[in-house]
Amino acid sequence: DNAPAIREICRRLDGIPLALELAARWVKTLPVAQIAERLDDTFRLLTGGQRTALARQQTLQATLDWSYNLLSAAERTVLRRLAVFARGWTLPAAEAVCSGEDVDAADVLQTLTQLVEKSLVEVTRESSQETRYHLLATVRQYAQEKLRDAGDVTMARDCHMRWFAALAEKAEPQLYNQGQLRWLKRLEMEHDNLRAALSWALAERDPGTALQVSGALGRFWRTRGYWREGQQWLQAALALDAETGETADPRWRARAYHRMGMVSGYTQDCVTYFKKALHLYQAAGDRSGVGQTVASLAIEPWSRWSGDDPATLQELLEDSLLRIAVGQSGGAQVDVCRGHAGIGRHIVQAHHTAPELHLVARLLDVQESTRRAHGAESSRGDHIDLPGRLPVAFFPDSLDDLLGR
Repeated sequence: DNAPAIREICRRLDGIPLALELAARWVKTLPVAQIAERLDDTFRLLTGGQRTALARQQTLQATLDWSYNLLSAAERTVLRRLAVFARGWTLPAAEAVCSGEDVDAADVLQTLTQLVEKSLVEVTRESSQETRYHLLATVRQYAQEKLRDAGDVTMARDCHMRWFAALAEKAEPQLYNQGQLRWLKRLEMEHDNLRAALSWALAERDPGTALQVSGALGRFWRTRGYWREGQQWLQAALALDAETGETADPRWRARAYHRMGMVSGYTQDCVTYFKKALHLYQAAGDRSGVGQTVASLAIEPWSRWSGDDPATLQELLEDSLLRIAVGQSGGAQVDVCRGHAGIGRHIVQAHHTAPELHLVARLLDVQESTRRAHGAESSRGDHIDLPGRLPVAFFPDSLDDLLGR
């Protein structure tokens, strides 16, 4: 019956013999489950070792104090700042977060190596991935206390937030191209750090960063199935933005609404979010965002909820094709072109006349060209059945011809 609680104690104490010995002292007076519950305050609970032992071995706090006092000033600073990471970090992340006036970024590797040699930092090597480091839970809790005592919490967490905001921004366009799987794995590995960055942005009432990070992670959350969590983060960011009234980047606000639609499931709500995003993208003059949101509105079954008639959908198609003509960076074009199939399907279902089929023919041409350019495969949902074969004359010589200019 006690096995789950015992496993939790061993996990929380990292299997450290002294810590387990000190925890075992409470078995006579507390059920094992209650001991596990009280480990949130590890250093208060784990006291009173054998009286014959050295002072530094009588409590876990004293043991870590002894090790900490043997460190150089730079080692202490780096160890404290490493406490802001959740579920580990890479060397570039450590260099960004741990460096400052008292520690040069170029010295972080050497200092990190010294902490590894002193068994205060653990190393995890992932095949074909960067080396990762982490702190044992007990060491991290100790370092967090030292960070608070040094008054460096805000500085360290700000650096951590900026680093992971930049990582999320860098990763987002990669989720639309052939590097998608590698970047999904990278974001999964850093998910706890990204959550910590979002939590800090919200706690510090920083709507710009909250919108930036949550918006950049929208596609990751949708692809990985974190729909409910994504909704919660995006709702919190948008609520903070509305509450503070600060001037955040309007494109981040628009992207947050679009991603909110992506993780809202196939409901009427998602259409509301998409239309809000479309309005904001249009106001910001962001053609790329307009095109992507137009595609989202067209994809079945979202277009069923939108209430748009085929004529409106035709206008959306023209706008989206125009967006492609002016250029769109990255593989996001593939996602947009897949959305065109939804628009074309509605047009074909409602109209069989040459002008409308003319647009759909151009749509198919753009879809196939974009797929080839980005190495993407066709999706079953992309197929449009045209009534009869279209003559070559249906394909315009230029976009101006297509749009009647």
